[in-house]
Amino acid sequence: MIARAAYARLVYEDAAMTGLGFTQARVFASNSVDTPERDQPFIVINVDLAEKAFAGTGAEIVSFWVHWARSKGRDYATIDNALLRIKELMLAAQQFAGDDGWVLAAGSWIDTSRDLTDEAYDTLVKYITFRAAVRSVVTT
Repeated sequence: MIARAAYARLVYEDAAMTGLGFTQARVFASNSVDTPERDQPFIVINVDLAEKAFAGTGAEIVSFWVHWARSKGRDYATIDNALLRIKELMLAAQQFAGDDGWVLAAGSWIDTSRDLTDEAYDTLVKYITFRAAVRSVVTT
């Protein structure tokens, strides 16, 4: 029960997010990334299973980790703008389908991190966390 494709699509199909540089090629919905373009912004989506309500429905915890290359500057402004937009998108999402058979039914904000750095990627980074209600697409 993971709506990874819906979370990613929500971000990379938004004009404001692509305007900030977060294109489909820079949104990773698999909890990790091995080789991002180090000089470009990117997002890693981390999903933790929370609870199953019924077969094919339930809630999960999802975090969007927004990375900004230090070589592009030491200002968190773009990250903060991206987190604000992700929050708007997640709170407005209703019955948003991904390409993997899962639907984001609704999201509620939990927390936003403080300013962080990722030494491995040499990036500035922050994350925003939501509780999301998801369901599988029922086909007949």
